[in-house]
Amino acid sequence: MYLSAARAYLFNLVLAERVRQGSWNLSMEGEVDPSGPLWGRGRSRASEQVRELESQVLQPWQDWCHGMEFSGLSQERRPLLLMPGEFSCQWLNQPETDQVDLELSFSLPTGCFATALLREVAELQQPRAVAE
Repeated sequence: MYLSAARAYLFNLVLAERVRQGSWNLSMEGEVDPSGPLWGRGRSRASEQVRELESQVLQPWQDWCHGMEFSGLSQERRPLLLMPGEFSCQWLNQPETDQVDLELSFSLPTGCFATALLREVAELQQPRAVAE
């Protein structure tokens, strides 16, 4: 669990830098599709330009990178763009409360979190307490 969380954190650092640069949805030189590292043992399959960017971003995290390399994890890549599968939505009327709820249904690849997707497509707020 800890290793998975650490890998995701490093991936998110690289993704955040690509978002900052405006290249998160664009292939860099040598990339077929934009992707980020899931750190582990082995040589990255990323192009030289992408490896240089990732190396700069992850320089302060070299202890973590080395730890993952020697923990048995293999170097992998994950797409920076996520397209949920089987997406559907519908509005549901709640007559007893005069509210309308939006129901979303979708599938995600292993390792992707619905909360991350919802954060990107919705403005989420804490519900207000209803006076009794």
